[in-house]
Amino acid sequence: MQPGYDDMHVDALLTSMSIAYKNEMYIAEEIFPQVEVLNRSDIVPRYDKSFWFRDEVQRLAPMQPAPVSGYEVDTTMTYYCHEYGLGHVIPDQTRDNTDEPFSPDRDGMMWLTDKMEMAKERHFVSNFWKTSVWTTDKSGTSDTDFIQWDSYGTSSPIVNIRSWKRTVRHLIARNPNVLVLGDVTFDTLADHPVILDRVKYGASQNNPAVVTENLIAQLLGLSKVLVGTSIYTADLEGTAESSVTYSANWSDSGLLLFQPSAPSLMTPSAGYNFIWKTAFGGPQYLRKRREPLSEKGDLLEIYSFWDMKVTAADAGLYIGDTVS
Repeated sequence: MQPGYDDMHVDALLTSMSIAYKNEMYIAEEIFPQVEVLNRSDIVPRYDKSFWFRDEVQRLAPMQPAPVSGYEVDTTMTYYCHEYGLGHVIPDQTRDNTDEPFSPDRDGMMWLTDKMEMAKERHFVSNFWKTSVWTTDKSGTSDTDFIQWDSYGTSSPIVNIRSWKRTVRHLIARNPNVLVLGDVTFDTLADHPVILDRVKYGASQNNPAVVTENLIAQLLGLSKVLVGTSIYTADLEGTAESSVTYSANWSDSGLLLFQPSAPSLMTPSAGYNFIWKTAFGGPQYLRKRREPLSEKGDLLEIYSFWDMKVTAADAGLYIGDTVS
């Protein structure tokens, strides 16, 4: 008999491709600018706002002395960089018995880095992506705030957002320049007739109108629009893969805020992410060492010290329940 297929080939792992699932992007670190600090805790210096918006200059008569005024400062806001970390064990026998394209060290470092980014994303959503955090809240379920944007015939998202820009501007004397949207909200806007009407005249059969984050930013006079697309699961390790459920991190909401291009003196910012860099010499620390409980493997670890903090609540406006 001639040799068959199974006699001439032994199945092996492909080395040029593999299948894995991870979030394509995280946006939390783009919302609050990062400030690398030298101390784990310190005071965030602030000037009381009202002193800078009073008109106290007076017309003077000859030889009349000028009135004296001034300003006050606030040193009550502090930050404290909490430590966050995670470890991952690689037994020697696992590393020594691994075939390409798997790589325990490379894959472990990528997994840990992704976990830290996920932690920051989840922290932002849990603490700042909700009502009663910012000075102004708007809700699509309110009869007076705005009509939900998936009501295409009656809602006016461009009018709404421009009005809310004025709301923030009248509080901080600066135009908010960043709009954060959940993916459901962005998809709703991308199909909204009032937005498509603004871009359709530049479209053609071979180049149809496509609404992007940059296009919405240009329409609204913003520096950037960020869209949250990440997902997570709350199911514990050990849950059967077929039974695991996943949820979107970013709900059908939005956040309009002002952030400076870089941290600077005498400039408001909706928030900052304070990073204690001195602890490890950088924003985060990855290391490999022998597993302390056994000499039969290595322990990969990631550490970071940070504190995300609202530093100007009046520089943000939360938009809840944008779709029904």
